[in-house]
Amino acid sequence: MSDSPEYKGSNSRHHGLMESAHISSRLRTKVAAETAADAEQARQIAAFEKAQPEAKSIRIAGATHYIFVSNRDQVVAEIRTFLGE
Repeated sequence: MSDSPEYKGSNSRHHGLMESAHISSRLRTKVAAETAADAEQARQIAAFEKAQPEAKSIRIAGATHYIFVSNRDQVVAEIRTFLGE
């Protein structure tokens, strides 16, 4: 029975569907985690801005942890503004 073309096709199709479902589930989990991280980051920013109303908060989209590398020009411009240059 396992040698019949119907069985093999059915089995590989089933495996493909299960793999797709697993990838889809992992993607949903990743998106949910990123959404939760974004929400947590937004809460932290709001708390900082509330606690330090006199501070200037700068948000740079697409920045990495090493913001001075990923967004050098923006960082230098903000430092110069801060220093009054």
